[in-house]
Amino acid sequence: IYMKKNRPGVLITCIAHERNLETVIDSLLKHTTTRGVRYSQFSRRIMNSTIESVGTKYGTVRVKKSFIGGITKSKPEYDDIASAAEKYGVGIDEIRKEVEKNIFK
Repeated sequence: IYMKKNRPGVLITCIAHERNLETVIDSLLKHTTTRGVRYSQFSRRIMNSTIESVGTKYGTVRVKKSFIGGITKSKPEYDDIASAAEKYGVGIDEIRKEVEKNIFK
């Protein structure tokens, strides 16, 4: 970035939980040449989640189901589909398609 008088600068962005704010600011002041730190606080809305097991011809795969209000989403756990793909010698997409067929039965 460019600072005052067109001097080059570096922008450091940190994402931290509010309880760690003072520690992060102290670290930036201690370990950089800056004399001040700007910070903003943001809110986040998170969907509720459950994990269910779905049986497929490639074995059982865990599926994370998330929901809030009238919105629902389902997503197979990557580690499970990657492991099944390696075990059965098929592509990850093949496992994912099989899981999706069984989610929406």
